[in-house]
Amino acid sequence: FSLLKEIIKFHHPANYGPPRAGDLRKNILDCRLISEVLGWQPRFDFSAGLKKTVRWFKENI
Repeated sequence: FSLLKEIIKFHHPANYGPPRAGDLRKNILDCRLISEVLGWQPRFDFSAGLKKTVRWFKENI
């Protein structure tokens, strides 16, 4: 959230509500298995991909 706030220049604090039934407390992506099995590598790091996504939304929505 902090990186997205920086990219879109959003200067308000996060407002988190109480957890809902079934919510995950933590979610972490690990691409090692697909890299080992298929040789896949991401073309962009997370920051660059998020910037491209924000730019796409600004241009298309």
